[in-house]
Amino acid sequence: MPDSGKPVVHFKFQLEQPVKDDLYNYITAVNREKLPQNNIKPELQLLEKEEKTSQFTVPLYDFYAAAGTFSEMQDGKEYNLKSVPERFATEDYFACRVIGESMNKIISNNSICLFKKYFAGSRSGKIILIENKDSYDPDFNSTFTVKTYSSEKTVSEEGWQHNSIILKPNSFDKGFKNIIIDEENSNEMRIIGEFITVLS
Repeated sequence: MPDSGKPVVHFKFQLEQPVKDDLYNYITAVNREKLPQNNIKPELQLLEKEEKTSQFTVPLYDFYAAAGTFSEMQDGKEYNLKSVPERFATEDYFACRVIGESMNKIISNNSICLFKKYFAGSRSGKIILIENKDSYDPDFNSTFTVKTYSSEKTVSEEGWQHNSIILKPNSFDKGFKNIIIDEENSNEMRIIGEFITVLS
């Protein structure tokens, strides 16, 4: 409005997941070139400087049509290097290009994403990179897939066990279906990493 300088309409969105730092920084920094330097948030200045001067890297794997397992790719040094902020430049992190539209609400086709190697802990509701010799993902054109992890469990006096593991797409295209991992083929499934953020 001319008299107040405020927008005519405000929208409030209730998000299923919090906005990640990199996305927030991107959205709020779109017009930073037009702003006086003293109006740029300190964290945006730091991010911009970090991206320009970063000499820290993580392995960038190509899982599309990968012939070998993740272990073989690591041992064979079948990767390039991807620049990342210093805090991610450890052996716990790696990157890969995510192909396809099955996760496009969060990960656009052909995005390079950062993952943290999975060792232990809860994975329900998290986006994970999975290797499964008994499952083929046409997006990745290989036995690797990126999906949201969910599981159905049975609890008894003896403990609990998985009935099934469900790998859910998160896409605007409703044609993508869940991938069901049952007890018989779950032994062939290996969780490689947990999605952290989109790098580019």
